[in-house]
Order: sequence, then C-alpha cells, then structure tokens
Amino acid sequence: MSRSAENEIDLLREQIRRHDHLYYVLATPEISDGQYDELFAELVRLEDEHPELKTADSPTQRVGGRPLEGFETVTHAVPMLSIDNTYSPEQVRQFDQRIKKLLPDEQIRYVVEPKVDGVAVTLRHEAGQLVLGATRGNGTQGDDITVNLRTIRNVPLSLVSELPAPDVLEVRGEVYMPLKEFERINQARAENGEEPFANPRNSTAGTLKLLDSRIVAQRRLQLVVHGLGQIEPEDVFTDGYYAALQSLKTWSLPVSPYCEQAESIEQAIAICDRWESEKSSLPYMMDGMVIKVDSFVQRQQLGRTGRAPRWCIAYKFAAERAQTRLLSVSIQVGKSGALTPVANLEPVQLAGTTVSRASLHNFGQIRRLDIHEGDAVLIEKAGEIIPQVIEVIHQARSEGAKSISPPNTCPECNGPVQIEYDSRRIAEIDGYSKRAEREKKKAEKEQREPVLPPEPAPLSPVDESSRICINPDCQAQLVERLRHFVGRNQMDIEGLGKALIGQLVETGLVKGLAGLYRLKVEQLFDLERMGEKSAANVIDAIEQSRQRPLERVLAALGIQHVGSKASQLLAERFGSMQAILEAEPEALEAVDEIGPKIAQSLHQFCHTENTRRIVEDLIDLGLQMPGPETVSRNSATSMGAFAGKTVVVTGSIDGYSRKDMEELIKAHGGKSTPSVSKKTDLVVVGENAGSKAQK
Repeated sequence: MSRSAENEIDLLREQIRRHDHLYYVLATPEISDGQYDELFAELVRLEDEHPELKTADSPTQRVGGRPLEGFETVTHAVPMLSIDNTYSPEQVRQFDQRIKKLLPDEQIRYVVEPKVDGVAVTLRHEAGQLVLGATRGNGTQGDDITVNLRTIRNVPLSLVSELPAPDVLEVRGEVYMPLKEFERINQARAENGEEPFANPRNSTAGTLKLLDSRIVAQRRLQLVVHGLGQIEPEDVFTDGYYAALQSLKTWSLPVSPYCEQAESIEQAIAICDRWESEKSSLPYMMDGMVIKVDSFVQRQQLGRTGRAPRWCIAYKFAAERAQTRLLSVSIQVGKSGALTPVANLEPVQLAGTTVSRASLHNFGQIRRLDIHEGDAVLIEKAGEIIPQVIEVIHQARSEGAKSISPPNTCPECNGPVQIEYDSRRIAEIDGYSKRAEREKKKAEKEQREPVLPPEPAPLSPVDESSRICINPDCQAQLVERLRHFVGRNQMDIEGLGKALIGQLVETGLVKGLAGLYRLKVEQLFDLERMGEKSAANVIDAIEQSRQRPLERVLAALGIQHVGSKASQLLAERFGSMQAILEAEPEALEAVDEIGPKIAQSLHQFCHTENTRRIVEDLIDLGLQMPGPETVSRNSATSMGAFAGKTVVVTGSIDGYSRKDMEELIKAHGGKSTPSVSKKTDLVVVGENAGSKAQK
C-alpha cells in the first residue's frame, strides 16, 4: 500500500463530501455533474486497487450487496409522534390561543416550514457515524431501512465539520422523490411497457420498502430534516429550533431552505398563505405548512397529548382541483372480485402530476353524482394522493351524453355478479324494523296506537357499495391474486411481472397460487419474450421463494384486512401455519393489535374449503413457511440467559454485525434497544464504544 494512494483517497472523499454538501444542503454547486462523476469514478478506481482502504463511510459504500431477506423491527429511542391538522386560519389562531393559555405572559416565536409529502424517517448518528435509519412505523417501532437510506446522496454517512458532532445525534425527516425524478422514472417505465407510478409519495414509500438497495439507489430519493430525536449530551441545542437547523447544516444534514421565523401567529399565517400560492415552485410535493414553537424550553413546558405534541400544528391546504372531461368508464376486477369503475379522462395537470384516470369508487357513487360519458367533471386528489371525481358540471352536459350502466356480469369472465349495499343503510333499515316491532308490541300491551319514528327510505341503486364477481374461476381475479402473491413484500418472486402472469393464466399453465410451484422450465419456452435463460431465472426465483418465512406467506395470501404488520404479529404469536389454521377467533383476537375484523376475516379464510385448500396445496408442494426463529409457542426464549432483560450494544464486536447481535439477544430471551435508559439491564461494550458505555 502506498502512502500517496491513501492520501489521494482521503482527499477525494473530502472533496466529494464537500461537493455533496454544496449541492444538496446549500444548493450552491461549484462543479458540473460530469466533473463530480469524474471525481467519484477516480475514488472507485483507487478503492478497487486498494480494497484494504475501503471504509463504511466512504461515498462509494452507499449501496449494499445482495438483497435483504426482510427488514428488522427497531424501537425508537424517542417516539415519533403525529401532528394535529388544521384547515383554516381561524383554527391556526385557536392553536395560538391554546399555547398562550398554557404559557401566559411569554413571548412566543414560531418557525414555519413546508410540509413535505413524503415518508417519515429517523436517522441516528453515533460518534459522527450513521448507525441506524428507520421508518416511523407505529410511532414507537419502525423498520430498520438503514441500507436503503444510505443510498440517498444527501444523507451524510459521517458528520464531518469544524463543529464537533454530539455523541448521539438523532434527526427526523421526510424522504421524498423529486418531481423531475418522478417524471423521469415514469417515462422510463412507460417506454418499457410497465405501469407508471401513481404519485411521488407512493413511489417513495414503495422504494423504501424494496429489499434490494441497488434499485433504491437508482430512484434518486432525497431527504429533508425537520426535527430532532435523541440527543446526547442533551444540552447541545439551547437556542431554539431555528438555530438548531443552522447547526445541522454544518454537519451536512439537509434542512429545508424554506424555513422561516415568525414573531406572531398572524405572520405565520401570512407565510402559509404565500406558500399556498407558490407551492408549485417547489421541487417536491407538499400539502401544507407546519407551524412550530421555536423555543425548546417552551416545548418542554407545553408537552404533548396522547398522540401529538402541543407545540406544533400542520396547516393543510385545501385540496387542489382541476376540471376535465370524462371520456369513458372502464372496470377493474380486483383480487377479491370487486368490480371498480375507473374514469378515463382527458389528461389534466393536478397537484404536480398529469392525471388521466380517477376513481369512481362504485356504481352507487356514479348514480349519486349522475355522471354521464362526455361530462365535464371536477377532480381532486384525496389526501393529495388518489385522484377522484368529486363533482359533475351538469350545465355543461351535451345532449348526446350517454349514461353509464353497471355490468350485470363480470366484464372479464362473464360470470355472475353479486350486488352489495352500504352497510350503514342496511343497519339503519334493520334498526328501524326492530324498533318498530318493539313499539308495536308495547303499544298493543298498553292498548294504544303505536308511535313510530319516520321510516327510512328503502334501499335504492344509490346505496350500492360494490359489485363482486363470484365466479371462483375468474381469470382476472387470479391474475390480481398472483400479482399480489409474487410482490416484493410478499413472496418476492423476481421476473413474474403482470404480462407473464397474464400469459400463465391465459394458457392455463397456472390455475391457482399453488400452480406456480408446479411449473417446469420447458413449459415457459413457448411464451412471448421468454427464452431459455429467462425461463430458468423465473423457475429459480420460484424455487427460492419456497423458503420465505411464515409472515411473508401469510401476507401473500391476500386475506382481507391481513397485511404485512398483522402477518408479522400473528407469525410471532403462533409460530406456524398449522397453529394459525387451528386458532379460534378469540385466540386470534387476543394478539396485540389484532382486532375482531382481522380475526374474523382470517378465521373465515382458514375454515372455508376453497381457501384452506390453497394453503394445504402450498404446504404439499414444499413451502417451508418457517416461523420466527426467536419465538415459539413453548416460550423457549423465556428460559434464555437474557430472559426479561433489556440489552444495549455499543461499539463494534469482531465477527458480528449489529443485526447479528440483536438476533443473538432476542434468541436468548432479551430485548435489544438502541439507547441506554432507566430500563436498561445490560450494556455490551465493543471496540470504539461511544457515550453509551459511560452512561
């Protein structure tokens, strides 16, 4: 190893970090993208020649190697709370009045910043090094997505500054997809014949859930920091939130350049009003502003409610609307058989994206709005995400406008359709009938005329909530069930896209979920765009999926109301698919966070002949469905050396990653947490340990 190579590598890393800071944090780049790429390529070359000089915080080490099997759950050192919403200046003034009532005779200064429409995350640096990145999750626990957050170019892997970094610096922020990047990705997907992403927020959330960080890196996500979590020592920031943001900048943490201080609530409202008209100038989606008390001392005095801090509020802008024309209505058949009408529209710009399709929800909604083909309609995005038709401009209707008739058979398989009605209307009618019957009996006993309340209107077409294809052999339903089954967060079978699944179903090669595991390589040769190598890759991916853990299989089955979180909880509690199949609703509902709706849906699935046979077929075909290794119904972990103990690991342990250590602690009955607190029983100290060892 030459000393000059080490010096050159150090210099290149310093230059690249500086240019990242200039570009992503200060928005004042000094070199072109091409010049930056040359610096980066030279660093890659030198590190390849001298692999012993590679370090975890090098700019070249943002992308991990092979894909993960799944994300670990981590507990937040400081809970990630929600923010209460307001929708009018008057509600904002009421927020100010509540603050002043709790802090009488005190001067209140606010900080106002855009509410980025992205995915909330937390980043934790210890001794200046990034050690953890996680999603918000339920506010108390989230997914460890460190490997994906490392790919984001404006996330500093190490805090290098003249200002010493705290021993522990945890910041909260929002990951988003820039609008230009969203358009670039969708254009590429369209050229490849793939379905475009619906909106930047959904594409960001989906990207962060990917188990392959190499794909995440290609999406060019960005981070903006807007809050603090755990800080050690605790007195690092004493001058308020706005001043803290300026300090975070010096450590290359990306804070919003659009934050402003307000000396009064009226000034804060004026800032919000200005941004409502200028929001389209921002490089990302935003759906409002956040108003925060600047002083940390005052924040401490104000405290929190059960779910949100009292010292901040979100001022949500009114949903943006656009007028366009409804060209036609198409019907989508979902994996549950639901027939959903979708409006095909003249393309129109709305909230930063081009909208050409919008939800019509159901045919009851079509009748309530009295929608005809060719109508001028108003659309808006529900929660700034899902486009929906909200109003028809009837006075603009042409004479030849065609009414929309609901299908009496499935448009895909021509099978029978079952009509369901609004459950609230059914309950209203049933409730009236029962009350009327009781009153009649009471009046008869008292020998008087019954006094009945006004009778509710009978069910009508506007009360229709859904139409469901009840043909169990409907190919459209099977295609959607298979697409869900092979998804990244379920069985994660690469190569099985919508087009190939459609061919497998259409040709009869696959007639159910289990049919995937009966496929042979030679059966795929005759399919469109399927060569020998591609076919072998698909079969290999299917074979690998036989080892997916119980929680992933459970989520893949598409059981109504049973998503990935519920699947994880059920897998941890019952440990095997057989135990879940045998469980009664009461036992299912006894699991924390599993309510009666989930329990009843799962029990019905497990005790219906057709759906239970799906699980049994998968087991017969060799799916292992292993339960969590550290949990069993025999409570083996309760006998471990760390049983009932809360354990913190600090520093590096030779031969073990942080994840390895957490799994060992869990395997021996303990609970692994990221920080030392009053509840900590043991601290495992490795090399280069930080302040946690001393604490």
